[in-house]
Amino acid sequence: MMLVDADLTNIKFSDRSLRIIKFVELEAKKTNNIVYPIHLLIGTSLERTGACAELFINYPYLFDILIERAKK
Repeated sequence: MMLVDADLTNIKFSDRSLRIIKFVELEAKKTNNIVYPIHLLIGTSLERTGACAELFINYPYLFDILIERAKK
């Protein structure tokens, strides 16, 4: 039994969202091909725009810490 019966075929994503999804997929493939929340955070940071980009400007070592955590 499915809790949510959603038709996702008609959803349109922005260009920024599609770029983030590509980054997320690439990061997940580096570890175990499963997308975890940490991969979403890494993907949004790699896009270099928005609030997550501000984090990485202010905390330059944060990206390395996230990559290390994703490998565990």
